[in-house]
Amino acid sequence: RFGNDLQISEKLFVLDAGASGSKDMKLLRNHLQEIRSQIISTCPPMTQLCEKIISTLPSWRKINGPNQLMSLQQFVYDVQEHLNPLASENDLRHIAQQLHSIGEINIMQSETVQDVVLLDPRWLCSNVLGKILSVENPKALHHYRGRYTIEDIQRLVTDSDVEELIQILDAMDICARDLSSGAMVDIPALIKTDNLHRSWTDEEDEVLIYGGVRIVPVEHLTPFPCGIFHKVQVNLCRWIHQQSTEGDADIRLWVNGSKIMNRGAELLVLLVNHGQGIEVQVRGLETEKIKCCLLLDSVCSTIDNLIATTLPGLLTGKYYLSPQQLREHHEPVMVYQPRDFFRAQSQKETSLTNTMGGYKESFSSILCFGCLDVYSQGSLGMDIHVSDLNLLTRRKLSRLLDPPDPMGKDWCLLAMNLGLPDLVAKYNTNNGTQTYFLSSPVHALLQEWSNAPDSTVGILMSK
Repeated sequence: RFGNDLQISEKLFVLDAGASGSKDMKLLRNHLQEIRSQIISTCPPMTQLCEKIISTLPSWRKINGPNQLMSLQQFVYDVQEHLNPLASENDLRHIAQQLHSIGEINIMQSETVQDVVLLDPRWLCSNVLGKILSVENPKALHHYRGRYTIEDIQRLVTDSDVEELIQILDAMDICARDLSSGAMVDIPALIKTDNLHRSWTDEEDEVLIYGGVRIVPVEHLTPFPCGIFHKVQVNLCRWIHQQSTEGDADIRLWVNGSKIMNRGAELLVLLVNHGQGIEVQVRGLETEKIKCCLLLDSVCSTIDNLIATTLPGLLTGKYYLSPQQLREHHEPVMVYQPRDFFRAQSQKETSLTNTMGGYKESFSSILCFGCLDVYSQGSLGMDIHVSDLNLLTRRKLSRLLDPPDPMGKDWCLLAMNLGLPDLVAKYNTNNGTQTYFLSSPVHALLQEWSNAPDSTVGILMSK
């Protein structure tokens, strides 16, 4: 499962926890030492100044006391003043990144925080997050809706600058500040209530339109990592606070769920299937189809960007929910996968069969609330240009076709079928003339072929 991302050793070690001097334990130590040497050999060397900073950090942490935060500019100034006045700012920024990569310090970067240095990461974890998130601390925050005042947080971290601290927690997607009130902070990880409306089942809505998607991991049916939905809720709070300049937007949070009301449209964001999917459902008036499309697209983009930032190697896909079953509050709801659209397109159809309900639903009703103006401007499935394939999709395709196949069903055959035989000679690693090429022939092939205007996913699949 992880063989493409991790260097998994082929050696087997049989260990006895009570025999630290056993033969296999010694072999394991030697093997780990070899791996360590390999990793170090590829890392940039640590300079004497970097080593000096590491030895000086404990005293700086002690001097800073209860507040371990400072600007990167101040960090550079302190190094120049106390350790090496000849060190340039660019060199010290590079050293700071090196210290960040080995965990000695942490450099915070976000939309609201730029170049803030955390001198002691352990201080933030134990003295701040431990106090705020702990269920054992009697002073910890325990508000059933996860909404707190600035004073609530200040009481827990009495010696710290609470304004600066909230900016750091905001940068880490732990909390979102309500800009309209200024004095309230949402911390989704501390939400206790689970009794809000998680569906629209009991409401009269015959004139409303419905739609939605389910975002799931593509390669493995496993739950999203713990805490990812809390980050989703924080980003939704931040997004809705930016939208509600005139108080016409609102958000409600509960355990594994959020509800957004924005200018006549409503949206539910739910963690479903035991954490294996994030569902986004939207409903609105028949006259607000475009608004519903924009709302769904904005929230999905927010979630996609979060996943790309937090889990950059996780490939996700979108399953579309049956709009009619959402309207009828039918459970479970039929989901349409990308392959269903591809299959229908290959048969020149513009609708999908709901096997649970026994009827058909049009592409436009499933994808964009029946708004033909939006549907006519987009590209679907087989019509998508290859240049629009994201990096993780290309990576997965490269995994499949890069390795040589004994029957020839690899990238070489694909290159021939696409009319690019010159690339076979150029990127073939077995011709004895290769000096330096891209690591993935399929990636290079897709880059070359995507220059043609008619290079679509449908043609690629047919080859």
